[in-house]
Amino acid sequence: IWVDLATVIYFRSDMLLFKFADVAKADVGAYGVAFRLIEAFLLLASPVGLLLFRRFRQNEVLMGRQALLKVVRLAAIASGFGMMIFLVSWPVADVLFRLVFGDGFALAGSLFRVLCLMLVFALANGVLGQAVFALGLDRFYAWTATAAAFFNVAGNLLLMPDYGVWGAAWMTVATELVLATGLLAALFGAWRIGRPAESAG
Repeated sequence: IWVDLATVIYFRSDMLLFKFADVAKADVGAYGVAFRLIEAFLLLASPVGLLLFRRFRQNEVLMGRQALLKVVRLAAIASGFGMMIFLVSWPVADVLFRLVFGDGFALAGSLFRVLCLMLVFALANGVLGQAVFALGLDRFYAWTATAAAFFNVAGNLLLMPDYGVWGAAWMTVATELVLATGLLAALFGAWRIGRPAESAG
C-alpha cells in the first residue's frame, strides 16, 4: 500500500503544487493533456509488467549472474522502446497536438517531447520493479519509491516558482532516473548476496 501511495505522490503531486506555485491555468492544462498521453503509454505497458513478474517469480530464486543479465537486457529493450517514442515525438509532437487539441494547446506538444524522455526510464523501471518484487525485495522498493517521491516534491517546490510546468516536466524525468538507480542498486545487492550460492552450485 505504501508503495502505491508513494507512486501516486510523485505522479500526482505536480498538479497539486501548481496551485501553490501560482502557475498559469493554461500552462497547467497543457501539461495535463501531455501527461495524460504519457500515462496511456504506461498503461499499455502494464500487462507486460505482470507477465514479467510471473516469469521472474517462477524461474528465478536467486539473483545469479545470468538472471541479472536477463533482467538488465529486458530493461534495456524496454528503454529502447521509450527512446523510439521520444525520437518519433520530437518532430511531430507540436503538429499533432495542434491538430488534435487546437492552437490553444501548442505548449502541450513541447511538454510532451520532454515527458517522452521519461519513458526511456519509466518503461525500464517497469521491468526492474517487477524483478525486485519477484525477489521479495518489497521493502527496498518501498524505500526507493519513498525517496523518489520526496525528491520529486522537493524539486517541484524548488523549480516551479521560476520554471512552472517546465520545471515539473524535467523533475518527472529526473524522478524516474532516481527510481531506476535505486532499483538497479537493489538488484545488484541481491546478486551480490546470491553470488556465493551460485559459485557453490
